[in-house]
Amino acid sequence: MAGKIRVPLGVSQTSGDVGLTIEVIWGSRSLLGSPTYRYEVQLRKPGGEWKDWVVGGEVPGRYYKARAAGKHQFRARLRNVVKDEASGWSPVATFTAR
Repeated sequence: MAGKIRVPLGVSQTSGDVGLTIEVIWGSRSLLGSPTYRYEVQLRKPGGEWKDWVVGGEVPGRYYKARAAGKHQFRARLRNVVKDEASGWSPVATFTAR
């Protein structure tokens, strides 16, 4: 994609106990009804690799329950599904479970 698109990304808390449910927010609006754009979000659990968490997302957030101690990291981007092009990944948001 040409140009820059900033995908906002944040977590409702940056640390807490194992088992806590947090809200992860990666967009500023719902894309329901948009035929062109979708959110993509990846998650990296403690000691793991980046894995797809949301593919083809239309809503700007989701809840996540940290089931293990350590850093749980998230990154997001916006995909133009018509052109099959994506923005760069957002800065990483981290939740640390203890």
